[in-house]
Parts: sequence; structure tokens; C-alpha cells
Amino acid sequence: MFRRNQESTTAPQKGSDLAMQPTIKPPRLEIGATIGIIAPSNALLPAREEHYRRSVDALQRLGFRTKESAQLRERHWWSAGAPAQIAAAIHEQFADPEVHAIATTAGGATAMLVADLLDYDLIRRNPKPFIGMSDITTYQWAMWARSRLVGFHGNCLTAGWSEWFAAHPAPYQRAIEASYLRLLTEPAPLGPLPELMPWETWREGRTHGVLLGGLLRRFADLAGTRYFPPLEVFDGAILFWEEVDRSLPDITLNLAKLRSLGVLDRIGGMVVGKVALPPESVAPHHPSLREVVVELTGGAGGCPILAGVDFGHGVSMLPMPIGVAARLDSGTRLLEVTERATEG
Repeated sequence: MFRRNQESTTAPQKGSDLAMQPTIKPPRLEIGATIGIIAPSNALLPAREEHYRRSVDALQRLGFRTKESAQLRERHWWSAGAPAQIAAAIHEQFADPEVHAIATTAGGATAMLVADLLDYDLIRRNPKPFIGMSDITTYQWAMWARSRLVGFHGNCLTAGWSEWFAAHPAPYQRAIEASYLRLLTEPAPLGPLPELMPWETWREGRTHGVLLGGLLRRFADLAGTRYFPPLEVFDGAILFWEEVDRSLPDITLNLAKLRSLGVLDRIGGMVVGKVALPPESVAPHHPSLREVVVELTGGAGGCPILAGVDFGHGVSMLPMPIGVAARLDSGTRLLEVTERATEG
């Protein structure tokens, strides 16, 4: 039976209280640390096993040990287990002293079924990098809003470290590996992100603010829930997003929703990742994605926008931490993470 976790039944914190709470950063990883592997969304299907194995090999080549969750190959509907099973597996990974970070196998359409079952006090007491993309955005925003845990928007294991990684040339692969190692293991900020494929300036400008983002439709869907931050958290923030298999009208509606909420009026900058529009959704009379984004963020007088940055579906992505400070200079195509995402 589906039961909401008792912590989640308490009244949500007031916006000003949440905004004043310190961000919680997980301990820095050492080479040789153990990364727990979990499937908190789509089931790990037999057809993806080879891709999964290649991804595990990639983590081990970076110097990490891996530990699979017993839940990894469960099945319930389209998910890797019932919501209560997945919640229990997440709790087990956070509570396990042998696990130092958590990597996810894939996205999907499950996290919103699980979020109410999570013990955010347990997560707050045992902070660890929770790495993934797509549907994992929901978990990362929920953990940031309820536990104040920094998020780690990055490669999932059935594509980002396997087929998408293999499709890139060796210099790209080395840059991706170096970025993850720096983010997770070095006692310094991630620093300037490398421009691996051409980026575009959609509106010039400079800003410095907290990075917030992920898959657009997933964090837009959270509006009105306890997992969407209070509006003041967006003041001066750098909002980053990517999207896949959604039409331009659908993307436009999600951005319009954020504008109606007041989010787009408050942010200091925007970073757009890889956006894969379905070919059938593009028509000659439609605007470009750039035209839509520029118009909905205030036209010529709006915030700086950098686009085409190397994160999102279809690429082995640069890691994008959630909840730490960054500097954006869209005119020179600079995105620099200026605050550490880990402690120690």
C-alpha cells in the first residue's frame, strides 16, 4: 500500500526559512571510494544490461569501486520496483556507511511516485552525491528543497557512460572523465566548464548566482508541490535546463509556466543544454527555440543566456551541480562553477 512518509506530512517550511538554511554538501570522494548503484526510475531491462556493464566498467576505470543495490533488477509497471521498494533502496544507499556516492541507472517516469515516501532527515544526516539526469531531476530537487542537499545532475549508467560516451572522440571523453573526477574528488570548485561542442550566445551579459536546473519538464512539474523551492531562492540564480522528445509548443508552455510563477523574472541568467526537438514538431511557421527563449525571458532587456552547453540527452554530459554558485559570461561563452559541491 502507498503511504506517505511521516516526515513529508509535516507542513512545508516557509520560503524565507528554507532560503536561510545552509546548503548541505556531501563529503569529497577519495579514489577507491564506493559508488552505490540504484535504479530509482525505469527498470533495468535485459536489453540494457550490456550498456549498464560498460558504464560500471567506466566508473571502475576512474578508480571507484561499485556496489549494486539488491533492488536493481526489480520490476513493477515500468519501474524498477514499487514506490515503497524504491524508497527503501534509496534509504539503504544513504544509510550504508560503505557507500560514498550514489549513481542511478536511468531516468523514466517514477520519481514523483517515490518522493513523498523518502526520509529527508535520513538523507540530511547522511549526505552523498546522488548522480543522474532526466527523471532523477525530481529526486534532486526534492532532496535540495527538503534536505538542502546539493544535487549532481550528470550521466546515468545505461547511456551516459556507455553508448553516448562511446560516440564521442577521445578528447571529449577525457574532458568528461576529468570533469567528474574534479567535481567529486578534488578540494576545489569545478571551475570553468570546457566547451566540447560549439556553444551559442543567445543574449550577452554577465552574472553570478546559484545553479538550479535539470530536465525542464520535470522541475516545471514540481511547481505547486513541497519540492519546488520558494520563489526567493531563484533571485539571481542561474537556471539551466535541457529537454528531449518534447515539441517546441510543449517547451514553450513549460517556460511560460515558469514565467507565470515569477521564476523567469527573478533569475540572473539561463544556460540551455542540448535540446532534441522531434522532427515532426518543427514547422516552417514556427519560431526557433532561440526566439521562444529570448522572448519569454524579457526580450533584449532580459538576462544573459548561453545555449548548446554539453549536458542533456544524447551526449555524455558535463556534470552540473545544483545549489552551488557559478559565474556566467554568455558573451565569451564562459560558465564557471565557483563554489565546491563537496566538503572535506
